[in-house]
Formats: sequence, C-alpha cells, structure tokens
Amino acid sequence: MNFEFVNKIIIPELHYNNSGMSQFYFRFIRYTSTEYKDVYFITYAGSIESNLMQMILVKEKLNLFMKGQDTNLDEIYERFDVDYDLLALLMYQEEDDKGRLRIRWGKQDIA
Repeated sequence: MNFEFVNKIIIPELHYNNSGMSQFYFRFIRYTSTEYKDVYFITYAGSIESNLMQMILVKEKLNLFMKGQDTNLDEIYERFDVDYDLLALLMYQEEDDKGRLRIRWGKQDIA
C-alpha cells in the first residue's frame, strides 16, 4: 500500500535494524513521489532507543565496510542527521571506589 499524500513519517520505536524500519517508512517514499518526505526517529534520553540507535548506526557502518566503503561514524551521524552526543546517553558499567559494580545510563543511576 502506498501513502503518497503523507510527507512526515514519525517512527516512535526503533527496530534493531534499519531494513526492518525501512519496510515501514518506504511505504511513504516511492520512486514516483513528487514531494520530499521527512522521516523522524524518536529517541529519548535515558531510554533503550538511545542504545538501539547507536546499534543501528554501527551496523550501518559495518554494512558499508562489507560493501568496500570505508567510513567513520561521524559521516554516518551526518547522513542520518543525528545531531546530539549519542554516546553520552548510552548505558555503561563502572566500578565505584569500593569495588561495587554500577550500571549507569548517561548521567542517571540505574542500579
């Protein structure tokens, strides 16, 4: 089904790969389209979507590498119009001064 009249597409949740999401949003973007389409991927600070977005972007870098196109993540961020410090939002693990393991998500404590 084609939705030629829709020009703004909002993706409220991310799939683990771009090809899965593109099956959805390319229903709005066709080779016969006469107008530009805007696709928005909604991610929230401190959410799993931040981690999924980074995984999708790294997977895109790997796909390009397998096609013989060496690129860096900054170029991929520019291509997908990611304009924030995504790495500051990711989950990571650290050890405090007493040797206890802590899970942190950006600037918030999880455990």
